[in-house]
Parts: sequence; structure tokens; C-alpha cells
Amino acid sequence: MEIESRDARDYELKSIFTEHPIVVTLSWVEKDGKKKPYEIFINCTDPELTLLFTMMTRLISAIFRKQDKVFFILEELSGIATIKPGGFANKKYKHSIPAEIADVIERFFNDIGYKE
Repeated sequence: MEIESRDARDYELKSIFTEHPIVVTLSWVEKDGKKKPYEIFINCTDPELTLLFTMMTRLISAIFRKQDKVFFILEELSGIATIKPGGFANKKYKHSIPAEIADVIERFFNDIGYKE
């Protein structure tokens, strides 16, 4: 299976858990005419989030590259809660930054037409 093309999209996340903007870059590869998620980068100037985002970036990117079915990552990230109180964003209750990232990934899946 040969890669036909590769591209990426950027999403800005205004998290309810930090004052700093978060930029999520998601890329995909196209194989046999179908787009598949390939890599994620999460950037933020909040130093307290650097370790979390490094870990998430590496693990999610590995899942995208190694697994054929990756929709489970949305449920897993959405299920992560923090000890800090959550809040509403876009008419949806958010209980952690990973849950907010899951929403960005889901939007990306829809934007590129990715379906399992």
C-alpha cells in the first residue's frame, strides 16, 4: 500500500482549563483513495501542560499510525476527568483537556471524511 498524499489541518482550541490558546495540528495520509489520520501535534505556551501534550501527541500519533480502527480514541479521551471542576463549552460539558482534544479530533475526522 503506497501513500498517495499527505496533508494537515490546524485547529485552535480555547480551553476552559487554561488561559493559553491550544493549537492542535492533525495530519492524514491518503492510501488507495481513502484518508486516514496519521499524526497529531498539540502546542500551547502553558508550561504546566507541556508534559501532558508531549505524552498525548506521541501516544495518539502512534495509535493513528499502527491501528486500522482509531475511533476508540475519542471515547477513551472523552472519559478522562480531572480533579478541577469542568464547565460548558459549545453547549457541551467538558471535564478535562483530553476530553476537549477528543472533540477536536472528532471534528477533524468529520472534516476529512474519515469513517471506519
